[in-house]
Amino acid sequence: MQVRSGGAPGVARQAEFGAALDIDRVLAEGDVHQLRLDLDSLRTLPPGGSIDLVPWLSPDAVGTLRTRYLIEVSDENLPGERRHTMEIVLRATVPEPQMTLLLPVLLGASRRARRQR
Repeated sequence: MQVRSGGAPGVARQAEFGAALDIDRVLAEGDVHQLRLDLDSLRTLPPGGSIDLVPWLSPDAVGTLRTRYLIEVSDENLPGERRHTMEIVLRATVPEPQMTLLLPVLLGASRRARRQR
């Protein structure tokens, strides 16, 4: 996922006004503990620049997951700054592990352990 600064209408670009993107507030809801983004890198997003955000998925997550971020952004501390809200929604479907696929591996390991005794 790639985010560009200066893309929202009314958000000033440094080349025009000397202002950068200011993150005023971040609200997160949903399966944040199992599916999330590291939004700290947004705070250092240069004016007119872009940054890749890579979602993190918990290794023990199973099922349908959804995390929603509402990020309030504005011009960087300028008088009369205009605020905008950016929404990022992450969705993931993680199937249950299939025991039928693991069974031959487990049985094989059990047989090898018996032979070594």
